[in-house]
Amino acid sequence: MVFVKISVVLTGLIVFTQCLKTDVSQCQNGGPVPNVTLTSNGVVCRQSPCNVYTGHAANILVDFISPFYTEQMKPNLTAIAAGAVVPWPSNQKNACDGITNTACPIVKGEHVIYSYKMDILSLFPEIYATLIFSLANEADGQLATCFTVGLQILKH
Repeated sequence: MVFVKISVVLTGLIVFTQCLKTDVSQCQNGGPVPNVTLTSNGVVCRQSPCNVYTGHAANILVDFISPFYTEQMKPNLTAIAAGAVVPWPSNQKNACDGITNTACPIVKGEHVIYSYKMDILSLFPEIYATLIFSLANEADGQLATCFTVGLQILKH
């Protein structure tokens, strides 16, 4: 698990520890739910909806155990806003480029940390959206991990 630890140490004893991660939900189509940290404007979003700002990027850190062997993974982002389902513009075609702790190919049971810089385009309106984020095996589309999170898109 990847997390940021905040600790207060008195005479060698840790008296307070807090994990900074974002609460996310499981996708309707399944897929293992990862540990996620979504950061916008330098602030970790702890609870959905997460405030994100147009013209700025949100950073998403996805921490999971691979359920299968894969040579390549593809990120898939979809938004549901005002009843419409639309693809989220992606700036990455190969998820292997965003893996920070290992390299593709990934073996079954391997710990994977994936980092993604999600652009919040200036043309986006102020609106609530549900983001569906998945990493899938390039060869057969099988989900390595999937989660949903609410986003409150705000003008900056």
